[in-house]
Amino acid sequence: MKYFIWFVVLFCLLLIQGGIFTPLHIMANLILIVVALAALLSDFNVGLIITLMGGIMLDFTSGSTDGLVSISLLTAFLLMYSLVNEILPRETSLQVLVAAVGGSTIVFFILFLILSRNPDIRYILIHRLWIQLFWNLIWTYPVYYLYLFIQNVEPFRNRSSN
Repeated sequence: MKYFIWFVVLFCLLLIQGGIFTPLHIMANLILIVVALAALLSDFNVGLIITLMGGIMLDFTSGSTDGLVSISLLTAFLLMYSLVNEILPRETSLQVLVAAVGGSTIVFFILFLILSRNPDIRYILIHRLWIQLFWNLIWTYPVYYLYLFIQNVEPFRNRSSN
């Protein structure tokens, strides 16, 4: 049940990203923010499922080669999950949220460029990366509160058996 709720939430975020943000030229990647938060706040299995669902959804909507977004997103999740467990504290402060989302955005962007073999790497790294990083950092806190709300929905709570 909880994976179905995550599927619906990711689908709604994808609709917001593609239907509202794209016409307004807001380059935030809400799925990437959720993946960064999953690496920070959830256990490995839940974060992996969220990453795979989000990657497949982004693959369907992007015009890139099949699996390219999923591989980039999965690599960013695995790198951030290992980084959070080894270096960063697991407590959620503003600095840790910014580091997790910023690091995930940079890793995802660079991996996507390397795997897609885009010939215009200089333009994209100089102009587009910083714009997407800016928008992802702005939308980190609202997505963080959505993440916390979804985690507090009834199917996610540990129920004590009486």
